Amino acid sequence: MVIIDRILPWTFIGLAIGISLAEWGNFWWSIILAVVIAFIALRRQKPTVILLAVITVFGAVYWDWAHPRHPGLQEGYLIKARILVLERPYSENGEMRFTGLLQEEGVKVRVFLPHIISLKKGDLLQASGSLREIRGPSNPGDFNYKEYWSHRGVFYNFLVREQPPPRVAANRLGFGEHLLSRLIDRGQQAIRAGMTAEQAVLMEGMLFGFQDEISREQYARFQQSGIVHIFSVSGFHVGFIVLIGVWVANRLGRKKPIRLLTVLTLIMLYGFMTGWPAPMVRASVMASLGLTAHYFGREEDLPSSLAAAGILLLLINPANLFEISFQLSFLATWGIIYLYPRWRDKTGWQYPWERAVLLSLAPQVATLPLTAYYFNLVSLVSVVSNLLLINVAGGAIILGFLGVVAAQLSPVPASVFMIPAGFLTALVQWGSNLLGGMPGGFLWVAQPAVWTVPLAYLGMVLLWGKITIPTAVVNLPNGQTGQIYLLMDRLRTGAGIFLILLFAASLLIPGQFRSPGALRVVFLDVGQGDAVFVKTPQGFTILVDGGGSDWFDVGREVVLPYLRRQGIRSLDLAVATHPHTDHLQGLKSVLEECPARMVVAGEGCLEELGEIGGEVILLQGLREFSLSGRTKVWMWVPEPGSFAEPGNETSVILKIAEGEVSFLLTGDAGVKELEVLMAEPGLDLSATVLKLPHHGSRHSWSDDFIERVDPDYGVISVGLRNPFGHPSPEVLTGTREKGVRIFRTDLDGTVTFVTRGRDIEILTGP
Repeated sequence: MVIIDRILPWTFIGLAIGISLAEWGNFWWSIILAVVIAFIALRRQKPTVILLAVITVFGAVYWDWAHPRHPGLQEGYLIKARILVLERPYSENGEMRFTGLLQEEGVKVRVFLPHIISLKKGDLLQASGSLREIRGPSNPGDFNYKEYWSHRGVFYNFLVREQPPPRVAANRLGFGEHLLSRLIDRGQQAIRAGMTAEQAVLMEGMLFGFQDEISREQYARFQQSGIVHIFSVSGFHVGFIVLIGVWVANRLGRKKPIRLLTVLTLIMLYGFMTGWPAPMVRASVMASLGLTAHYFGREEDLPSSLAAAGILLLLINPANLFEISFQLSFLATWGIIYLYPRWRDKTGWQYPWERAVLLSLAPQVATLPLTAYYFNLVSLVSVVSNLLLINVAGGAIILGFLGVVAAQLSPVPASVFMIPAGFLTALVQWGSNLLGGMPGGFLWVAQPAVWTVPLAYLGMVLLWGKITIPTAVVNLPNGQTGQIYLLMDRLRTGAGIFLILLFAASLLIPGQFRSPGALRVVFLDVGQGDAVFVKTPQGFTILVDGGGSDWFDVGREVVLPYLRRQGIRSLDLAVATHPHTDHLQGLKSVLEECPARMVVAGEGCLEELGEIGGEVILLQGLREFSLSGRTKVWMWVPEPGSFAEPGNETSVILKIAEGEVSFLLTGDAGVKELEVLMAEPGLDLSATVLKLPHHGSRHSWSDDFIERVDPDYGVISVGLRNPFGHPSPEVLTGTREKGVRIFRTDLDGTVTFVTRGRDIEILTGP
């Protein structure tokens, strides 16, 4: 048993290393490296290292064998497709989304229906639509949906066309799946009958893990309060299901096998209800092993149970290793197993409330480096939120589960459980809104460098770990062992504190002070629209427009996350070029959360922006702005009345210069405005980089203007497959003939220029 307890953790570590090497490195070099390590370990008789090397090789080979491969289908229009619905569909932004299987091709796809229809798992849908490859990230730090879905064997989106309308031909659910689907459907009906619509969505999220229909604003509040994990079915949920199971088992009889089987059956039932997400598998394995050990009078080894769960998950799907939920679930459990007992011993806290504080703090600290990296957010009230609300949420889950069971018999007994469950859910929501909305309750942080994350965990191990004294040191004479131990302890503690502080600094240093001394101009990929972020060598920050769309909030979903990842919490200057959705809508959302000290607006923009803080300047004619250092900025718009109404032809045009390098940003200016601009006396329009006006429209093309600017580089901010035909072939041909190197956000992603006044560095993509 002791041997197994030692083998399991090393097996899990070896699998994780092998899978990581195969995914991120060269597969064959990984194999050669592992074989060399195994050979050296064999010569030196190190069995643990040999095991690690062998399992590492196995992990790399297993990843190469088990990971889904791209099917190689061509993009295009499918006239008649038969799609099997593989998961519960959900609605978002007025459309339905789900994972489906193209029957003829045998290929998984993400399906997007343009309207809401009655659809459930197992339905066979007949539809027409476009097959498109899932794109990778285009802005720095964007979530990599291409990688995320490829790990699930999904490489394409299928966009259903409205005509001809899709229809359901049949349902292909098996008998067992059909029974399970009916169980969940009846449970959802009982939930919605006993609660308000908002409470029902939250209860379904807590009980089943259905997060898709929770509003972004409400989900953000749960993140900010630090209790968003209640929507990820994991050990928290399994613990309460075990409580129900133990209570039921104790009333069924005293025979240990019957009691154990009762609890394990409930865990299995709940697992099938929730679809067995990775945290649920981890918690179920650990709970089952722990219960089995308890009922048979044996002591559970928590690290071995955790390792066994990890091995099982990686064998089921090695890509689980790269899932955020997998990583956070295992780290939270590591915090409880590793950090909590060490803190308890060091502090000497013995009272129940003191232990509760430590037990709440340990998983928060253990997951903090990764949550900061993935979400750029640190909740400062998470310990308080968990202490006050987590048991309330647990009560709601217990009542909700009992209500689902009762709903299989009749809606009447189900309401006995669902009505109080709704009250507790409302209490959790109220508490989350209160704590998450407190001033200073959470902090947006910059995305730390990848290398600082493992250093943070190394710092935790050094700071709160235990020292193993080598035998040679133990046998030293004259009490030298104690002195060496003290020295080693101080060095370990100092190194741990240093590494943790290094990580904290990488989070908290404002973005304005990062990479000083260079002008950085970033053309963000916001689809069909404009958003340009500028940071001067002295840390002065400017945002020109913020994108916009009729389908989603570009500012909140694209621009704000970029600013947060850069550690930018406020702007020095925001510029609204003209009052069109694809430029202004996103800027309005940004300014609500990331205020600007000064806002410069073109004609008609202030009415659309509404109330905004800071100094507001309605630009008229030419104005120069003095920034610190060598950075110079001027802005210009036609005089009021030059054009009939505010629009493209009244766009704010601005030039930013740093030494010998300059950038000319032209908004959506058309030929007429460009002619007025060129007639402006004494205005230097020459620029190294030109943002081509109006997304490369032919109505904004002017040979005279291009010759006057004489750029080396051009940037076209444009949406992929946009309906306007941007950029125009005429513009692309004309710029090519002028020797201008063109970058496009639809093809290149975000385009970043970095200069110190002479040379220029160009970065594209994420």
